[in-house]
Amino acid sequence: MIIQKQVIKEYLFPLIFSVVVLTFIMLMDRMFILADFLIKKGIKINIVLEIALYSLPYVLGYILPVASLIAGISTFGRLSQDNEIIALKVSGINITKIIKIPILFMIFLSIFMCFFNNFLWPESEFRIRNLLTDLARKKPQIKIREGIFFEDFSPYVIYIGYLEEKTGKMQDILIFKKEGEINPLFIFAQEGILKEEEKENYFTFLLKNGKAYHLEKDGKAREIIFETTTINIPYDDELIRRERTYRSIREMNAIQLFKNIKEVDSEIKDLKKKIKDLKKEKINEEVKLIKIKEEETKLKYKIRERERFLLEFHKKTALAFANIFFLIFGIALGLIIKKGSIGISFIFGLVYFAFYYILLLLFEEMVLRGKILAFFGIWLPTVINFPFAFYFLYKKIRE
Repeated sequence: MIIQKQVIKEYLFPLIFSVVVLTFIMLMDRMFILADFLIKKGIKINIVLEIALYSLPYVLGYILPVASLIAGISTFGRLSQDNEIIALKVSGINITKIIKIPILFMIFLSIFMCFFNNFLWPESEFRIRNLLTDLARKKPQIKIREGIFFEDFSPYVIYIGYLEEKTGKMQDILIFKKEGEINPLFIFAQEGILKEEEKENYFTFLLKNGKAYHLEKDGKAREIIFETTTINIPYDDELIRRERTYRSIREMNAIQLFKNIKEVDSEIKDLKKKIKDLKKEKINEEVKLIKIKEEETKLKYKIRERERFLLEFHKKTALAFANIFFLIFGIALGLIIKKGSIGISFIFGLVYFAFYYILLLLFEEMVLRGKILAFFGIWLPTVINFPFAFYFLYKKIRE
């Protein structure tokens, strides 16, 4: 019992250390965005921290299997390196007794992560999207991008061909008002400067070398050529939290996913019945074939839609139980290489995870294209290492 407690302590340290380090690495790309929100966009620190908090479930879902692999390599690599495994065998202690403790721990953690990935993860995705949407309405400059039309400055619709964020210099600017608004209807300028008057809550568009088209009372359009003109466009600076109901597939929890799957299954059943009935109808053969082909095409895409819902569920569930498979592989690898360095463990862990992630993306794409079923597309990359890990682990136990 004392040995088992010592092993679990040895295992928990590299596990927690790996989670912390990997979480920091994974959040690095979002750190720059968050710093930009805080410094350049003037978003309050509590909102920035809220975005960081909502980013954690996605990160933890992916990095925990890698952390369990790294911890397995590090713990059992060190035990093997220091000949403690041999000492245990000489003492008549079967090493399965020390192996099963971290595996049992990981089984319980995987069950929790199954709930975490299927409920907390999608909820965080939903909330972070809503928060970023609300922030974009509060501070429209957050989402001002060149090359797109945006309508956050109602009643104006604005297009900027080129925008230099640091200086505010613009090129190829189009500004027009929505239908029903007062003049001007349309403005085009070759260049300009965008400034934000934060105290007054409006943007100043200083436009140069352009044309403005006004609609007269008689319905005729009047063209005005200008060298410079200024337009002040107000924006809402208050953060208003809006309730939204729409969720993308990534933002649906397990209950919502299966509710949609049930609805799609009902539609698939109806389409199959319709195709069967069409085949029995006594109508023109050419017309019948066209109708059947049309319904079969609908059926094909409905089946793909169902697989997309199943894909999301299986991916998050497989990532939860990948902790167990990665741990077993890590234990076997640690016993083979006989190296307990955390650095070596990280190298092996990251290389294997890169291989796993590439496989996951490859099979996921095959599912989306309708080549294979979601179940096989997600679980095959997850369990592909298990036979080899089990074989080497069994071999080491029998030595």
